[in-house]
Amino acid sequence: SSGINAEYGMICLSGTIPMHYRGNTYNIPVNVWIHNEYPEQAPFVMVTPTKDMQIKPSRIVDSNGKVYLPYLHEWKASMGYDLVSLVNVLCIEFSNTPPLYSK
Repeated sequence: SSGINAEYGMICLSGTIPMHYRGNTYNIPVNVWIHNEYPEQAPFVMVTPTKDMQIKPSRIVDSNGKVYLPYLHEWKASMGYDLVSLVNVLCIEFSNTPPLYSK
């Protein structure tokens, strides 16, 4: 799904990112916020746990669910950085460092 925040000129894409962990696939709910300056400016990503999930803070996700990745920090549209690549990076990073756990 998606939402538009006209006041800040941003679009929010809501969905799940598949994560592979210990032989199972889990779907991690996220919001990807896209600025009106995209693709020049990187989107930002928030992990959005359901009521049955808890955020597991780590080097890539803070206690509020904000995602921090070198891919986002080094964002360069001219180098081919885009949403499809971002989703692939999130799949890999979440599989290596799960951002959520069940309550």
